[in-house]
Amino acid sequence: MPGVKNRKLMFWLDGHWSGDGTAQGFCNTPIMKELKAIKDNGITDAVILVDDICCFHPDMDEIAEIALGYPTVHRLKEELLSINPNYQIIIYGDIAIAWPSHYHIEVSPLIQALTISRFYDDQLIDEALFQAEASIATETTAPELEALWDMCTWHFGWHRAYPYFWYSLSLFSQKRYGEAADNFGHVLDAGYQHWRVYWYKALAEQRAGRNPSKTLEIMRTKQPEVSVALEFMDSI
Repeated sequence: MPGVKNRKLMFWLDGHWSGDGTAQGFCNTPIMKELKAIKDNGITDAVILVDDICCFHPDMDEIAEIALGYPTVHRLKEELLSINPNYQIIIYGDIAIAWPSHYHIEVSPLIQALTISRFYDDQLIDEALFQAEASIATETTAPELEALWDMCTWHFGWHRAYPYFWYSLSLFSQKRYGEAADNFGHVLDAGYQHWRVYWYKALAEQRAGRNPSKTLEIMRTKQPEVSVALEFMDSI
């Protein structure tokens, strides 16, 4: 990197172990060492793309061996901002993209909302998260809904957690509540069993004319403070 640091650069970071047929180094992913190398060389204005964000999910109840040892996306964001505190960062599909703010790239409201949702830190529940996921549930257009479904079809197993979560939320915008409830089930089956997934599933069940009591009972074991959940209901 010292020989190219004064040129315009884009880093595509995808050098991780992916199971049979791929090489495994000293760990499953070298991402934090890669970002440190960029930082240590004083490269602060490169575009950085980090692939396979689905692996950055240590909060999953079950996760495959290939995804062990990954940092959270929140920690990834912190490391990117340590390179350049003015980086703009989004989640686009299964890729995190960071670029210098002077590029003035316009990002759609849906991508902004997905980014806030994906960078959610379980230690910090704030209005921005409520607003972002409410906008996914109320403002997603038909073409965007189709694009979210495409994300679900090219993922599998635990990879599907967030694509199915977002797709299920977006079905509210079409008033397809029965489908939303069923697809929230796919989110839970994929291993992402956060309390708000149960809460949204219960809302979808109720609006589809189903009995949400069992779903709500499970949610209460994960989030006894129901007032937090009620904020979600008010927002959508």
